[in-house]
Amino acid sequence: MMLHPSLSFFKQLIDTLTQKKIVMASLRYKPLEERVAFSGDYDFITSEENIDAILEVLFALATEARFNFVINRVKYGKTVISLFGTSDARPIILEIWTYLEVRFEKTLSYLFWEDVEPHIIYQEGIGYTLSLEFEALYYISHLKTKKKDLTLPLIRERLDYYSEVLKEGYPEYRQWYRALAADSSLRNEIGTKANSVLVEKGILFTAGDRAKAGMAKKLRLQISLHRIYSQWLRRMKITPVVGPDGVGKTSIINALKKRARSKIKYYRFKNLFRHNFLYQFSFPFLKRKLETGVAKNQFDDIYGAWLVTIAWLRFPLLALVTLLGKRFYFSDRFFHDLILKDTRFPEKKAVLRGNWKALLKKTPRTFWFLHLDAPTEVVLSRKQELNGDAVDCYRSEVFRMYLEKPSRIYSYINTANPIETCGDVLMQTARNIGIKSR
Repeated sequence: MMLHPSLSFFKQLIDTLTQKKIVMASLRYKPLEERVAFSGDYDFITSEENIDAILEVLFALATEARFNFVINRVKYGKTVISLFGTSDARPIILEIWTYLEVRFEKTLSYLFWEDVEPHIIYQEGIGYTLSLEFEALYYISHLKTKKKDLTLPLIRERLDYYSEVLKEGYPEYRQWYRALAADSSLRNEIGTKANSVLVEKGILFTAGDRAKAGMAKKLRLQISLHRIYSQWLRRMKITPVVGPDGVGKTSIINALKKRARSKIKYYRFKNLFRHNFLYQFSFPFLKRKLETGVAKNQFDDIYGAWLVTIAWLRFPLLALVTLLGKRFYFSDRFFHDLILKDTRFPEKKAVLRGNWKALLKKTPRTFWFLHLDAPTEVVLSRKQELNGDAVDCYRSEVFRMYLEKPSRIYSYINTANPIETCGDVLMQTARNIGIKSR
């Protein structure tokens, strides 16, 4: 039986990560079947160092397959990937953690990657998973921590699954699962037993371990600061829409406008620097240094680094307007466009500027970032303002800048897909930032 395209892509992602030996271990049983794939999520754990590598593989596969996807990093240590496919607004959701949460009295409330990693195994044809013993213990702990309803169909299926696979080797744990399946009121009692075993095995630590207590304190602080900053960014209602000419930035913003009841304003980023007195004052002097016939867009390309500074100086005023107002601003272009070099010169190879990281530090971080893309031939069939090399540069280098300085939410939208599907996908994320649908 053929897999749903989104499931097939998901499997390809897991297989590719495994081939590249990038560890992203499954936390619990969930079948790769359409009946359950589009509800709930698939949970994984990895190291902080692996996150960018995972996202790079995702991006490479998605651009090839024309898949829309969203990366959500609103919570510290948690990366949520929503795979939307090419014509489907139903996502398959992956939650990737760099630590695990446990609620158990007198413990530190977290399982750290360095303590989980020794319990990760590789299984031929499956990939990286937790060892059966650790997976079984942690799932019971998870049910207690999250106060899960044990009558839900997928949870019932998992209880039956673990009861079966634990038959040989772990009879005590099997009895726990059979007891949970028979009586959901035993969740906390059996969860306490599982957590006690995690403590005994040196995976879950108590406050008496000073080194781990220090790690837990640092993690709690990082989680709190990340949450506060996320809330601040969310209030600043500015969303960059970045991609090459011809990718459909205006069409996408209009598609959102049609679906939204909240007020959405189309904002032209060029106004941020071209209407600044520094630009108007320096323009005639700087243009004299150039050959005659240089268009204004080419001027902006040449002096992009200077324009980043001008836009950066004026950006706080725009941010204040959005903080005080109710409209959501969608910016056609952003600082990222200025950090690219030679996109307006067909005879040159478009690249990131040599000091791109310094320029990116000046770039304001936003809560949501829209990266629009399409196959190079599709973009060029719509507009001929850039060459194919510049379109390719936009594709790869805008994502590279995102990895260097990530927004809390990043949406990759391939506009070769139906505009209705793209609009529906974006509206799902728009609701998360407070935009009300019609």
